[in-house]
Amino acid sequence: MRGERRPTQVLDSSSPAAAGRRPARSGRRLPKPAPHLRSSGQKHRLRDFAGDAADLHRERDNLSLRMRSLQDALRREADANASGALASHLRRIFAAHPAPAAAAAEDQ
Repeated sequence: MRGERRPTQVLDSSSPAAAGRRPARSGRRLPKPAPHLRSSGQKHRLRDFAGDAADLHRERDNLSLRMRSLQDALRREADANASGALASHLRRIFAAHPAPAAAAAEDQ
């Protein structure tokens, strides 16, 4: 009959029909959900999440560039200092807390 589902037959491993086959499974087999059958609400949420992820990547890139420019400005100022104490201190700080690498290289 159409539309009527029959349970999957589970063979006992001692039955003659199971000879030469895989070991019997216990219980019914459940159908796998199709990934392409999503509700429109889920599609909108996925699109929103993708947009949020892109925004976060851009923000990370902008912060990384800003951090690099601040470090460069501090290094230039430290190089102008004749004593070298500020340059030494900045080297220790920047070694302990390096600026993140450009995200364009990471994403590829």
